Amino acid sequence: GRGGGGGGGVGCVSVAALPTPPPPRRAAPRRARGRPPPPRLCALKFSLEGMCDMELQEPRDRLLDLAGEFSAAVLFDPAILEALPEVRGMCSADRCGQYAANWSCPPACGELDECAERMRGYKNGVLVQTIGALEDDFDYESMQDAMRLHRERFLRLAERARELWPECLPLSAGACSVCESCAYPEPCRAPESCHPSMEAYGLFVSRVCADCGAAYNNGPLTITYTSCVLV
Repeated sequence: GRGGGGGGGVGCVSVAALPTPPPPRRAAPRRARGRPPPPRLCALKFSLEGMCDMELQEPRDRLLDLAGEFSAAVLFDPAILEALPEVRGMCSADRCGQYAANWSCPPACGELDECAERMRGYKNGVLVQTIGALEDDFDYESMQDAMRLHRERFLRLAERARELWPECLPLSAGACSVCESCAYPEPCRAPESCHPSMEAYGLFVSRVCADCGAAYNNGPLTITYTSCVLV
């Protein structure tokens, strides 16, 4: 037979010296259409699907971990949020004294349709609440204490969320309180920490709570402050 290597000539080789040729390999039968793929491919497919599920679940798990110090925390889909003109109208009544006086409030926080469009860009949300106990219905001191506690918790939550998701949207209970007094209309002193309120984005808080399955009123002699973070 033909020789290999550098000589390239033709020679004679003893038949006994030749190795026994392996039996011919049978061609693998073609898999009929509609039959499941081989097990290895199935495992790969399920593995990839599991990875996708983990990527979807991970932000939700992290949000709950970050919200652990609140009285209550509920995950929700931001698709339920609706920016209502009547809520923005209540802002313009300026009962809180922050309308046109705070960068986180109307009109500085943007037009209502802009706020609605921004909220639609998020896939996960967590609603957080601080529930305070009152001695009576006029226990203003306890109301203020609960509000301060909620703001402290929310500022920590917003800061940690921004570390993980720089483009997240924290929506607070009431106007931004990062600074003791807002610089509006002068440039914001802390634009990276400023956060609008849920009401400024047209959210009717009691309706949001109901849609999330969270309590808005937690019973007699309690007060509840509610905020949320979208990621």
